[in-house]
Amino acid sequence: MSFPKLIELAMNKIAENIGTDKLNPSLCPVPVEFSNKIFKMAGSISSVPSELQLNQLSHYLSVTEINLTGTIMIDALVPMLKSHNLKSLSTGYFFKLGKYDGYFDNREDYEKYAPNRNGGYLTASDHRKKIRHVIDIEQFLEDALNEESKQTLTHLDLSPEPQGYESKGFDEHFVDGWAGQVGDMLPSLTSLALRQRILPDFEFTNICLSFPNLLKLDLTNTCLETLHGIKELANLETLRVGCLKIKKAGGIRQLFDLKKIRNLSFEITSSGCDCCRQGNIHSLLMKSDRRLRSLETVDFSNTNFEDGTINRFLKIYKNLKSISVCQTLVEMTTHPTIIVYHTRTVQGCIKSLKYYTEMENPVMVDSVMDLLNDHLSRSTTGVTDDDFQDCLKAVNSAIELFSCEQSGTPWILLLCGNVEILLLNSTGTGQRDGLSLSENEYDRIYKIRAKDVSTFEVDDRIKMIQLLLTNSIQEAKSLEKFPASIADAMEPWKVLSNRNLLFRTPLLDLSRIAFLAFQIVEISNSGYARPHLSVLDMIKDVLDVNTLVFNSIDFTKVRENLKNLKDTGDQFNPRVVPIVKRVLEFVEIYFPEKPTV
Repeated sequence: MSFPKLIELAMNKIAENIGTDKLNPSLCPVPVEFSNKIFKMAGSISSVPSELQLNQLSHYLSVTEINLTGTIMIDALVPMLKSHNLKSLSTGYFFKLGKYDGYFDNREDYEKYAPNRNGGYLTASDHRKKIRHVIDIEQFLEDALNEESKQTLTHLDLSPEPQGYESKGFDEHFVDGWAGQVGDMLPSLTSLALRQRILPDFEFTNICLSFPNLLKLDLTNTCLETLHGIKELANLETLRVGCLKIKKAGGIRQLFDLKKIRNLSFEITSSGCDCCRQGNIHSLLMKSDRRLRSLETVDFSNTNFEDGTINRFLKIYKNLKSISVCQTLVEMTTHPTIIVYHTRTVQGCIKSLKYYTEMENPVMVDSVMDLLNDHLSRSTTGVTDDDFQDCLKAVNSAIELFSCEQSGTPWILLLCGNVEILLLNSTGTGQRDGLSLSENEYDRIYKIRAKDVSTFEVDDRIKMIQLLLTNSIQEAKSLEKFPASIADAMEPWKVLSNRNLLFRTPLLDLSRIAFLAFQIVEISNSGYARPHLSVLDMIKDVLDVNTLVFNSIDFTKVRENLKNLKDTGDQFNPRVVPIVKRVLEFVEIYFPEKPTV
């Protein structure tokens, strides 16, 4: 069993107070191994960050990995990035960085990919084949990276948000000639992701010449029509070429010169998009009389491939170790000689989720998480308690690795949904109650509260609760600016309102949980479901009310919001009012109004 250490408690406190004036000015810079964790715990910079928040991120943390995927970057982020010695950087949206906006004549292919003349938005059929913003990425990186980062950066992800076609960033592309400049700037780069960035063929040739040490390259949906030049990447091990439609068979000839290619992916960006399904490299490979001799794994996920195509490919490449056919028309779930990753069952989703987490592929983690949630929502017949244990471990690991707030899909909500189903269906005896998420929300929450949690290992429960509390920190900061986001903020508290989870999971810091719940009461008086009040009601009698953590709560505001809720009631959930009365009584006794002088 893992025990919380003082350093973990300290990390929690720093993460909670980033962006406030509660951090001790004498705090020494946090070591790298903890700084990266705190940066993730403090939440993504998804809204306009305060100057104080950016200064604290620069001054107190020594971060080496920064993931801004899904973040609207602003000019103030640039000096914050430069203050850290980075080994990994994933960028967000560029359109608000006016300083780095180029001109359309900086792209020779602008006319080919010019936006609709009527100024309309991108549609599902053309969502990543338009140029609306031309970004000077070389100048951005020059300004955002210090000299040490330029020498040590090994991973650079310049993709927009990786999931779906409904979001921003797909029309932001880079000025011609950027690859040579950035290649000179970043000599240690071994991993480069350009997913959904339109690449002219000459720019791809520049990439191959400028980044000779690449081990991983993501070219998914980059509109390339040839892979000419790829032979220069002699050390390449992992290549993603989903959605690419090569004009001539000779366009892949140099691919066979790569002797170290082990992992090849045809996985596409969106299974619901017609233009993503036009890739043809797999068929060119099958028609060729040459072979990729070192190939071990192939990913066909999100495509419309059927069993016949997969079987023909396997007859040609007989020495593969695994294939992935998640969210495809393929019915194959097993094979006598290779591992098959699929999403046709709960067990298959869990296995695939572990695989993609290990492969550090957030696109497919997102896709598999969605399908897992869908499977669990529809039926848990045939799912054992061992499967449930495995599921929680896998989901925990995925969310821990990738920042849930930086994904196109809020993964923490999928965690909450999965755990609700696990709690509703798992009794610790292998039996099922047959409860489903189609029930009334309030009834479901109340049923969750008494469910047994002994099915799940203590370490997994602790990790899950930590992830939920981390999300609550992020949501509380978001609520201050966007009160309408209260619905998402409540999801973790539905899970935490399980009495057994709180009292039969050892070593939980209940004072911290109460602090975060009081923080939401202080910030929001929304008429939405209030499971955080149920949590307060459960744990109030065992709290150490003298702990310093409560000093930063404005209990005047807490009392005001609780009194208002007590007086107005909740027509949708009358059971809230007695809970509010008990919590208000507790607050008035232990956190009384200070007498005015």
